[in-house]
Amino acid sequence: MIKTTGAEWKAFLHDDAYWGEWAFEDYCYIVNGNELGMDVHEDTFADTDAVKVDGGYVWDQAEGSEKTSSLSAFFSKWRKQQSTAFLSVEVPKDKADAVRSAILAAGGKIK
Repeated sequence: MIKTTGAEWKAFLHDDAYWGEWAFEDYCYIVNGNELGMDVHEDTFADTDAVKVDGGYVWDQAEGSEKTSSLSAFFSKWRKQQSTAFLSVEVPKDKADAVRSAILAAGGKIK
């Protein structure tokens, strides 16, 4: 099962260079603990949503290709290739400014 954030999942799905002619199906979205199945568009996910993707497989639609993979393995391979990491942070309110400052000082972005 894939566990990620809405922001990272959307970045993965919108990475046209990585996806090429690959497509995916047979998965189930679980967002913030609510099972949504496949009947929801990913762009409706908030960046901070806790997204789980159960099952799924990908296949290469290029002519003559018979390549397939699990969606989880395909996502893991993409994640390893990234030069950035997506974080969802929970912190006591009185420490929020310190955490923001640390993230920005390390070159991070806060959405």
